Order: sequence, then C-alpha cells, then structure tokens
Amino acid sequence: MQDVTDAFVRAHARGAWPVEQVVAAVPSEGPLGDVRCEWDQASGDDWVRLLHTSVVLALVWVPGPLVIATTGHHDLVDEIERLTGTTVEQVNVAHMDAPVLGLQPDRLGEIWPDHEWPQAAVDATSLSAHDLWYATC
Repeated sequence: MQDVTDAFVRAHARGAWPVEQVVAAVPSEGPLGDVRCEWDQASGDDWVRLLHTSVVLALVWVPGPLVIATTGHHDLVDEIERLTGTTVEQVNVAHMDAPVLGLQPDRLGEIWPDHEWPQAAVDATSLSAHDLWYATC
C-alpha cells in the first residue's frame, strides 16, 4: 500500500495552481495531442481526468499541484509541469482501478477541510485512484 497522505497535504498547502492551462492545451500538438480531458469546473469538480479514448491515464487534482498518473505515462506529468510552470506532487499507479493507495483517516480533514469522506462507501486506507476520485468529487 502506498500512503499518499503527505503528498496530498503538501499539494493542498501549496494551494491554487493554473490547472486551466492543462485543460486549454487539450487537445494539442505534442504529448497531450492524443488526450482528451473531462472537468466540470462550474460544478466545483476537484479533478481533471485525462483520457485516451475511454481509458483514464491521469487525474489532475485542482486544489493543489498533484497528479496521479498510470505507469508509463510520466510524459503527461512532465508536460503538465511544463505547461503550468509548476512542480507537482506525483503519484504513480499501475492501473487506476488497483487498490494500492492509502490515506491516513485522521488526516483527511487536512486535505479536504470542506468535504466529508464517504467512510461507509470508501475505505481510505485501501483505495484505487478511481475510488479516490469518486470519494472526493
């Protein structure tokens, strides 16, 4: 299990970053050229999902500079850093549905102070990237 609590705390502490520049660059030439994004900014969605066809390659966290990317797609993280001029916290997973991530339950309020974790539905100590996306949308 990969404890990602500190990465989220660090990213949250750094605050707002220019995620809109990533969204504006999709689709484009270069590493993001074959990628599309899904993000409902108007609804306050905390994640930009970067996809190739229907496969999620990366989740870009809006509240702070953090990207969860699938193994083999580090070029997306490099391109996001280049586009935004921001060094991001990186979390790598083999597959978005693999339950390999963990968060310390007693620190969830540091990361999501205005959000109640759905404890009955998602175990913070053992979750996939998709579980994390679901729990924090």
